[in-house]
Amino acid sequence: MKIANNKLEGVPFIQSPNGGSSITPKFIVMHYTAGYTGKSAIDTFKNPASKVSAHLVIDLDGSITQMMPFNKSAWHAGPSKHDGFTNLNSHSIGIEIVNIGYLKKLSDGWYQDAYGNKRAASVWPYGFIEAKHPRVGSGTYYWPIYTPQQMETLNKLVPVLIKAYGIKDIVSHEEIDTRGWKTDTGPA
Repeated sequence: MKIANNKLEGVPFIQSPNGGSSITPKFIVMHYTAGYTGKSAIDTFKNPASKVSAHLVIDLDGSITQMMPFNKSAWHAGPSKHDGFTNLNSHSIGIEIVNIGYLKKLSDGWYQDAYGNKRAASVWPYGFIEAKHPRVGSGTYYWPIYTPQQMETLNKLVPVLIKAYGIKDIVSHEEIDTRGWKTDTGPA
């Protein structure tokens, strides 16, 4: 992987309208999309009314779509704080990894996602990690495992970003969230 003019070479670039002020990235913030497909995340980030975006979307197959140049802000971090910095949108590269987020197991054997949709376990064929999480509530939740292809892409991508921008830390959205309710990237 190579970066030229603040864009990854050889990956689709779809400009998001949500963000765009100049930044010098110091951090990488990892997120999950809380959705089922890369297309749904990309469509959300293309929509000006959503008021959200990220620099990169990593789909289930490991493919990358870039939505903002790395030297421009994306609206991914919300109210945030880390290492003496606030408003991490102005100091970080946001990476969204397609993952549905936590599921709650129902008494009938089905699962419920964060949006209240009832799903079969087969909705996520890659497996789950069972874990409690204080931000979600009491009980055990089922956290979808990231795909091997996503992890392979991240293992190639992150060192390139670190080298190109002198990134000083990699954090999850949960770690920087000042509201106390974000859970991405979760225990998986």
